[in-house]
Amino acid sequence: MRSWGQNPSAAQAAVAHQAAGVVYRYFGDIRQAIEEFRAARRFAHKAGDLGRESDVLASLGIAWVLPAAAPRPADAGTAS
Repeated sequence: MRSWGQNPSAAQAAVAHQAAGVVYRYFGDIRQAIEEFRAARRFAHKAGDLGRESDVLASLGIAWVLPAAAPRPADAGTAS
């Protein structure tokens, strides 16, 4: 196994970008999370790792849905 130095493999890059996407998503930076997940999907595809690619696509789907599920300022004061 080689180190994660300056030239990670496509599989390693996919994991790193997905992890970064999860962190950005957790802290609410959905736009940056989506960019990271897209990069992760490209690297997973390049590596031929279908399992990682499908996992990244699931993470990407969640990131796309989160902004729609978040309460909007106009909705904050309304009771359901």
